[in-house]
Amino acid sequence: MTCPSATKPRSAMLTSETSYLIDTNVISIRAPSQVAAAKMDAWMDANSAKLFISVVAVAEIEDGIAKASREGATCKSRDISAWLETLPHLYAARILPVDLATATLLVPCLTRPEAKAMPPASRTF
Repeated sequence: MTCPSATKPRSAMLTSETSYLIDTNVISIRAPSQVAAAKMDAWMDANSAKLFISVVAVAEIEDGIAKASREGATCKSRDISAWLETLPHLYAARILPVDLATATLLVPCLTRPEAKAMPPASRTF
């Protein structure tokens, strides 16, 4: 699958060719503080045009940045923030939105004990 145009509707991105929706833990192996396994790194390179991420993964990375900042890991927070800014360029139209059904699945994430300790306005979602 070639990288679809940003002007195409999301449904136009679907083809019979295999694509992969990668989770936060997969995309994060390329974050500055991580060391990617050589085989995984090679697989991601070989399949880069077929890889999609969700806005949920972006939100989870933002949450990790906020947590690092709260814990005083300012260098880590800054480095991951800079890396996160590259994702829209690298993935362009392959960042998938969240629909209503998916949004309801976020509730457990928002109600975990760590999130309950913060006022809603301070959450990164």
